Amino acid sequence: MSKQTVGHDKTQLASYTNLTHTLTSFIGRKKELAEVHQLLTQTRMLTLTGVGGCGKTRLARQVASELASAHSFDDGVWLVELAALNDPTLVPQAVAQTLKYEKLSISL
Repeated sequence: MSKQTVGHDKTQLASYTNLTHTLTSFIGRKKELAEVHQLLTQTRMLTLTGVGGCGKTRLARQVASELASAHSFDDGVWLVELAALNDPTLVPQAVAQTLKYEKLSISL
């Protein structure tokens, strides 16, 4: 049995997202998918935690893709990559850059 690599092409799912199509199918984890969908009815921001390699990013991308495809949020669904940041004060800038805000004035 060969190991599949998860990849993405550069085609955007909708006009209000920066998500790309996933090149592999999402199998299993129905319980986790349902739980994340339910939690997102109660909050607009959700953090998935767990050990490295357990599938947090893949699960988040799947849920985000489903929400974007269903046009669940008027302003879209956006992925902000934070893994490369080593300074928490850069988070607002990363969010602003992803959302393409020209000016952002945040005091921490």
